[in-house]
Amino acid sequence: PPYIPAPPAMQSQPPPKRSRAWIWIVAVTLSTALLVSCGLCGWGTYSIFSSTFQQVVEPLTLTQHYYSALQAKNYSLAYSYLSPQGTISGLTLDQFTQQARERDSQFGAVRSYTPGQPAFSTSTTASGSNVDLNRATVTVDVSRSQQSYSVLLTMQKIGGKWKIIDFD
Repeated sequence: PPYIPAPPAMQSQPPPKRSRAWIWIVAVTLSTALLVSCGLCGWGTYSIFSSTFQQVVEPLTLTQHYYSALQAKNYSLAYSYLSPQGTISGLTLDQFTQQARERDSQFGAVRSYTPGQPAFSTSTTASGSNVDLNRATVTVDVSRSQQSYSVLLTMQKIGGKWKIIDFD
């Protein structure tokens, strides 16, 4: 018998292609959420540690500026880093300059200096120990042409700026 084609409804058609757009939408959404959460965690960590890091860096910077001025024999600049509190209260620029010149003539000029790590004041209360990030001490190893010694600088944050309030 002659071949008779099957009616169109009977022909096998390929199944319709299923859309996979939902996979891409979910992947993009999860990736975006992951990136945003990583960014927020990074920002939070920076916010917490940047202020503490800054509190450590500022006393060291003050120490560097103070001894750089002494090394350059710029006594008025060095004096500007002092605050009239503590044991140096009443010390005038003329007195400071005279003392610094006497040290330079007696022990030689400052050749080098190496500051140590700042130590912050702590206070103990009934609720525990509290660290005072507005007061620090730094031990500086000073080398002059005729003598080497250590100096303990005590610094305090006054009016938003660090100042040396005591040195020995």
